[in-house]
Amino acid sequence: MQHSVESGGFEDLKVVQVSATEWRVSGRSFEEQSPAAFWGLVCQCGEAFSVIRPGRFPEWRTYCSFDRALASFADYSD
Repeated sequence: MQHSVESGGFEDLKVVQVSATEWRVSGRSFEEQSPAAFWGLVCQCGEAFSVIRPGRFPEWRTYCSFDRALASFADYSD
């Protein structure tokens, strides 16, 4: 299933599909090589979309849609 990120109001996100069911999410305002650029992964599991965020205490949350999963990264852009 192909998901569009250009039209969802996610201008601050850079989303790259890395497999049929996984997307790498980073911030557009960061240098590609910067560790701060990598914000997490979105993984599709059936009808659900899991978000995995790295960090000292990694987070794993599940959402009902691709857009909601991407919206969970909104607080990273502040």
